[in-house]
Amino acid sequence: YATMVAASLQEERVPLILRATVLEIGPGKVRQASPAFLERERQLQVMLDRAEARGEQVPTVAELLEVVVAPLYFYALFTTPVPAKEAGRFVDRLLETVDRRSGKESVTVD
Repeated sequence: YATMVAASLQEERVPLILRATVLEIGPGKVRQASPAFLERERQLQVMLDRAEARGEQVPTVAELLEVVVAPLYFYALFTTPVPAKEAGRFVDRLLETVDRRSGKESVTVD
């Protein structure tokens, strides 16, 4: 999933669209989660539920968003998008978080 997000952020127009979206956010406006965001959260939860059903230790959706997805979008918005082949480093951090919580030794994803 992280590789797919990173690859999509490499597309020339995507960072421009993200920047335009951010410009639409006015100070002091109450923001609600968009339907697209809520649907993505639901999809991610389904993915995590399947992993848990296989017996894997899984992060929460919030952890996945904070540790993997948010940094990918941050780089795409403010600097240079992270190459897809490097997205695994965020996943490694997420797995370390899950491992610490469960008391297990960390596993690295290639």
